[in-house]
Amino acid sequence: MSVQLLQTKLFTPPPHPNRVPRSRLIQRLDEGLRLGHRLTLVSAPAGSGKTTLLSEWAARIRGRTAWLSLDNADNDPVRFWTYLIAALQAAHSLGWDALQLLQAPQAPSAPAILTPLLNDIAALPGSVVLILDDYHAIATQAIHDGLAFLLDHQPQQLHLVLSTRADPPLPVVRLRARGQLTELRADDLRFTADEAAAFLNEMMNLDLAPEDVTALETRTEGWIVGLQLAALSMQGRADRREFIAAFTGGHHYVLEYLTEEVLARQPAPVQRFLMQTSVLERLCGSLCDAVTGEDGGDATLAHLQRRNLFIVPLDDEHHWYRYHHLFADLLRQRLGQAMPPEQVCELHRRASAWYEREGSLEEAVRHALAAEDFERVAQLAEGAARASRLDSRLTTLLQWVDALPDDVLGAHPRLCIYQAWARFLNGQLDLAQRALGDSRRALESLSPTPENAALRDELTTLLDIIEMIARGLIHSVDGKIEEAIQTCRAARELALEAGHVFLAAHATEGLALAQYHQGHLRQSAQLCRQVIELAERGLGVAQVPLAAAGYVELAGVHLEWNELDAVADCLNKAIVLCQRVGVTQTLTEAYTVQSRLRQALGDIDGAFDALRVARQSGYATDAYSIANFRLATQQARLALARGRVAEVERWVQRMEAALTVEKIGRPLLVAFRETLHTILARAYLQQGEAGQAIAVLDPLYGPAEAAGSFGRVIEIGLLKALALQAQGKSSEAVASLKRSLTLAEPEGYVRLFLDEGAPAAELLKALQRDPEVPPHVQSYAQKLLEAFGEATEDDRPRVGASTLVEPLTQRELKVLQLINEGYSNRQIAEALVIALNTVKRHTSNLYGKLGVNSRTQAIARARQLGLIPPGPQPLK
Repeated sequence: MSVQLLQTKLFTPPPHPNRVPRSRLIQRLDEGLRLGHRLTLVSAPAGSGKTTLLSEWAARIRGRTAWLSLDNADNDPVRFWTYLIAALQAAHSLGWDALQLLQAPQAPSAPAILTPLLNDIAALPGSVVLILDDYHAIATQAIHDGLAFLLDHQPQQLHLVLSTRADPPLPVVRLRARGQLTELRADDLRFTADEAAAFLNEMMNLDLAPEDVTALETRTEGWIVGLQLAALSMQGRADRREFIAAFTGGHHYVLEYLTEEVLARQPAPVQRFLMQTSVLERLCGSLCDAVTGEDGGDATLAHLQRRNLFIVPLDDEHHWYRYHHLFADLLRQRLGQAMPPEQVCELHRRASAWYEREGSLEEAVRHALAAEDFERVAQLAEGAARASRLDSRLTTLLQWVDALPDDVLGAHPRLCIYQAWARFLNGQLDLAQRALGDSRRALESLSPTPENAALRDELTTLLDIIEMIARGLIHSVDGKIEEAIQTCRAARELALEAGHVFLAAHATEGLALAQYHQGHLRQSAQLCRQVIELAERGLGVAQVPLAAAGYVELAGVHLEWNELDAVADCLNKAIVLCQRVGVTQTLTEAYTVQSRLRQALGDIDGAFDALRVARQSGYATDAYSIANFRLATQQARLALARGRVAEVERWVQRMEAALTVEKIGRPLLVAFRETLHTILARAYLQQGEAGQAIAVLDPLYGPAEAAGSFGRVIEIGLLKALALQAQGKSSEAVASLKRSLTLAEPEGYVRLFLDEGAPAAELLKALQRDPEVPPHVQSYAQKLLEAFGEATEDDRPRVGASTLVEPLTQRELKVLQLINEGYSNRQIAEALVIALNTVKRHTSNLYGKLGVNSRTQAIARARQLGLIPPGPQPLK
């Protein structure tokens, strides 16, 4: 479901022909541009002239500006970024790769969208000024985070301007401290005495005496809208001086009083038009006619503009307009007082019908919601979802569906199923399961008609497949491995029989996960390749996310085999696919595996960096989701690597307290509980508390073995062997290790043992001295010891290292990481607290060792070698 663009949001408001010149403010704006500031912030209360000032400035630098007028509907990240890119495209041809990302079935992450966009901007021969007007309408944290990412990686060709009523939650303080911010505040925007005189006497033709201008300017404190409302109220008055003398009070009361004065002086038809059309965010003649049920909308809008009745043209042709925001708010308040609620709802229904006819679905739904016409919302949402199958915008679709009452949603079983599937893809497993149950009940409650019978047959098959996939995934992470395998196999067969290749690939992915938990790495890898094949068989972006998921799971298998080059290759393919279509959950999991890879390479700082990117790649989802839990688990592993044992123990305690039956509604999934306890056992081992480690591990072994979760059995046996070895019980330790090695050898586990470090190597050596160990286990132990030797030769990254003339030092690796993040040489010097010449020397050494001549070549070469993650970092 693509975002339909309202072009008037992209039009720069034309400057008023009789405006008061604001030369002093224009100079401030020009100065910020000349100095190369990253951000210009115009922050002041409503009615301060922000938009008027910026439209005047934009007219002076025409051809270099991109304009976007924001409203509350832009809080959907997909809609926001689509409009932002469209605004930039009005100035330059760029952003096509970023737009393609926004066509994905899952809401893309801001870094995924902004990476190609910022790189496009960095390639521009000239500059562009991007003006976001009314940014205070944005309340979505994910959008704020994305804009912060943009500011952190902003190329010099881009200058960002925000117009807002309140300071946004962005790194304004940091930009101010670095001298990268231009600010215009309420005090700056207020009219001076001379500007007030020019406005009142030259624009509004009031011919006031200087002392009257001063009195009015003093009482309004130069507030532009206050002056405008006062001027409108004084037109036609003979007692202007008395009016000015009585003009007192705070801005809120002044505005309310003057609006009453202005409205009261308008003819009744104009008052009625103003109030009825106040339900609209933007106005054009035909839309106003549809809402009011009368003709003459174009003429009325032109009349309002001529009378300066707080109407702002949005295009040069004066086809689209909007009311001043505060004026619109008060008009709506008056409308509520003058009209019964049902009549106000009828106005919204008329607007919804007009927008539907014009093909603007999101506006049609917005007005239907405002009218509380939930049946219409359901029909519009279902039509949109059906048109794009299961490839709808999840965030928008869920917002619409979540607003529906249960009885309305229940009458639309297809929409119930789409809601359940959207929650499942968003990682909201518990909510998805409840939605699946609601979908089943909705199907069963359909009245017995031939049409409903056909619908029930069609949707029952679809629902059966989705339910089986969801159930199989839950079984897999709940320790019910055989049930997971049987369920996923049945789901795959049913999906293929019904022609749902997309769902068949999902079922195969669940089967691969179950085999992984069962310790069958080779079968899991084969199934991952089948996921990729099935996903690539389907045409269209809906299948691409599954191919990415297949590559991520395959990377996990290669990591267990310690085939680090293959891990890097799979992750690179997965990340490229995720960035192409904006798959956030899979991107989070990809960077979590990337963190494990960096840890395996001995680069703990790089592993933490990969987790930071993983968090930026994520989206608002259930904290109980698999992706979030894996990320938190890797964070704990890295904390252990840094020796922060107490931190890990507290994390385990917090997780166990947060994931109780009372708080999540059902028992903790077995895989989650086992993971928490094995992490805790490692913490105890690191503290020398082997007895406590064994006490934690012993209750896990039997249930894991009975469930067929042999991957976990291998891990538990290894950890217990290390604990027994620490207690001096060598024979028992060797026996426990032998059981783990016997299970691990056919599947080729390597990384599990390497990650436990020197104690595991010593234990393997002790096992080799045991004459009762079978030859094939002895041989396997020798291969692991050889892998230990390779892994401990040095702690530098080794992926592709054999192709380097000379390995990079740790300092050179850090410089390389900062170059990848877009830091300039001076910024690198500040970050590392070293001299600029030292940075240049490190950079020169990097180029020589990598065999390159530029930053771009260095980053590309380093990614090939796995020295840096293939992450979304725009180049500067």
